[in-house]
Amino acid sequence: MPKLYIHIGTGKTGTTAIQDYLYNRIQDFSARNVHYWGINLEHAPALNRHSANRFAWQTQSGTGMLQQMPLPQARCELEQALRAAMDSLTPNAIAVWCNESIHERPELYIPLFKSCQADGGISITLFAYTRNRRDYIRSAYKQWGVRHKTNYGRVLGFSQWILLMRKHLCYGEKLAQWDQEFPGAFHLINYDSLADVTHDFVSRLPQCTDLLPQQCRNRINATPADVSLALYALYNNQFTEPVTPTTIEDLLSRYQLLDVDFKMDSLAMLFPTSDDINDAVSALQSDANLVNSILERHGQPQLTIKECNGVEEDIVSEQSIIAGTMSLLLRILVEQEKRINALEQRAIKSRVIQLFAKYLNQVSASFASSFPSRHLAASSNSQKVTPFTGELSDSR
Repeated sequence: MPKLYIHIGTGKTGTTAIQDYLYNRIQDFSARNVHYWGINLEHAPALNRHSANRFAWQTQSGTGMLQQMPLPQARCELEQALRAAMDSLTPNAIAVWCNESIHERPELYIPLFKSCQADGGISITLFAYTRNRRDYIRSAYKQWGVRHKTNYGRVLGFSQWILLMRKHLCYGEKLAQWDQEFPGAFHLINYDSLADVTHDFVSRLPQCTDLLPQQCRNRINATPADVSLALYALYNNQFTEPVTPTTIEDLLSRYQLLDVDFKMDSLAMLFPTSDDINDAVSALQSDANLVNSILERHGQPQLTIKECNGVEEDIVSEQSIIAGTMSLLLRILVEQEKRINALEQRAIKSRVIQLFAKYLNQVSASFASSFPSRHLAASSNSQKVTPFTGELSDSR
């Protein structure tokens, strides 16, 4: 019977590192009959062979489209895509699906997975990772509140964003549904207790012991540094709609910012105090307790509440952030100035070559006109004078 291993969440627990490792070694896994299906089934074998049967959300970035799709349509399309992928598996094959958003919509995925298990002749095993709430909410805010502004309007301060996203940040009840519906097949793992989450996940896949990565705490999509975070906030505040992380990089690369009148908000709100974080942790404590109870039943160490020593390592003054941001912008300007100077020097050299070519052509024309026409005609072996264009020939 084929087996399907599904990573269902949660966010900010190294999911991107796992996805990148599986994708970068997809051929190595396939050689062991372990097939990585991607984030949204974009690498599922059957669908790759019949691209016309793909749905619009079957891309690496299609998660949002599927998650926001009305439930009846999502069920219909997802079932077609998943069953088509399952039909491609041989009896001893193993498939891997890794999407951290799956846990957020149990009403969509749980009935489908149970149906596939019941009549699809496939064994399904589910994995979810969870981390302590202090690190989770701080990382989540910097990623989805500032760097990738997911809300409409201005960039919200930490406390405002927590209030807006509290329902999304509480995932204990949803994990409890998964635990209840898949007894023995659902595994919740304490991320904080792991040396490397990618190593842990790959170690749970059969036939892959020789593909285990080194335990190095890979960090992909890591929380940006404070100065970079402030730069994202300053830019993202110019737009009412959500802004993706790549926008600011694209803007800076175009270097057309000198005459833009940027708006300025206080930067202090972006960096929560210990009291702000403690209040947010307290507000989510009941959900954390529920997650701990599930961890205990799975023989996993419980999530602990990190004690604050009164000084948060990321609390900095607004003045230092402004100074750091200005320093970063200055470094960018200096680098851009070097590139502009290099381009100008190339342009000057190109102009000199063009002028020299024009001069040679004029000399050639003058030289040719100084000979009598009959003298030129008498020489049957004479060669035509080719105008010089400034291009060097490889001919000897």
